[in-house]
Amino acid sequence: MAIFQVLRPADLPETLAFLQQYQGKCALLAGGTDLLVQLRSGSGRHSNLEYVIDLSSVGGLDQIERNGNNVVLGPMVTHARVASSAFIQEKAYLLAQSCSTVGSPQIRNRGTLGGGICNASPASDIVPPLIALEASVKIESSGNCRFERLEKLFDGPYLTQVGPNEMITQISFPYLTDKMKSAYYKVGRRKALAIARLDLAVIAQQNEAGLLTDIRIAPGAVFDSFDRASNVEQLLKNQIPTKPLILKAATALEEEMIQRAGIRWSTEYKKPVVETVAKRLLCQVLEVK
Repeated sequence: MAIFQVLRPADLPETLAFLQQYQGKCALLAGGTDLLVQLRSGSGRHSNLEYVIDLSSVGGLDQIERNGNNVVLGPMVTHARVASSAFIQEKAYLLAQSCSTVGSPQIRNRGTLGGGICNASPASDIVPPLIALEASVKIESSGNCRFERLEKLFDGPYLTQVGPNEMITQISFPYLTDKMKSAYYKVGRRKALAIARLDLAVIAQQNEAGLLTDIRIAPGAVFDSFDRASNVEQLLKNQIPTKPLILKAATALEEEMIQRAGIRWSTEYKKPVVETVAKRLLCQVLEVK
């Protein structure tokens, strides 16, 4: 059983000071839906843990705001708040969709965006839509602040570039315009409480001639790390979407999965599922029958 001391900072500067003082020996407690499970299971991720920094009393980390053309979210915003936010449903519908699929109502009411990002699970429901939205994160430490594109933050499953003395303090992305269409789809073993076997986020925009001027495809639990499907995007961009083109793109995503992640035990299952999900979601977003 893990034995540790709980620290309850009053504000962000004190939080960053604790991270600096106890770096390598502490963990942040946001919603706790990942951390507490890992502590109870004896996960090796926290073998040196001596301090847990409880963020529940730190103000200013749970905002949902508009800043010019950007949506700005605090790391302590819960999945439930994002899913039910009329602003997010209007400006980033696929993110609201994905947050509504996370775990159970209890988990959605406790789990946070910042915690979900830093956990870096390859089966994350929220990371693919955030990558499709071209999200960036603000990362702070005592005396330092930097910004990173979200897809550049991950070093592999459960690994990020957030240092032991750093924390994410903001997630932001340009909101979707009225001309942009989006959707998110998750494949799980059951309808509720399911961990994603794979998921897919798509954003697209066409000009008056029907050409795809913007296409973003971000799969989850498909590549060896989170990223956009660049080969498939290049295939579709500046094209008029048709059923044969979408079928070709769906096959290309299956091929890109194998190219980037290699052959694994799950590949035989995922190959047809990736192709089917890509075909279904692209047809939905691009309104191709």
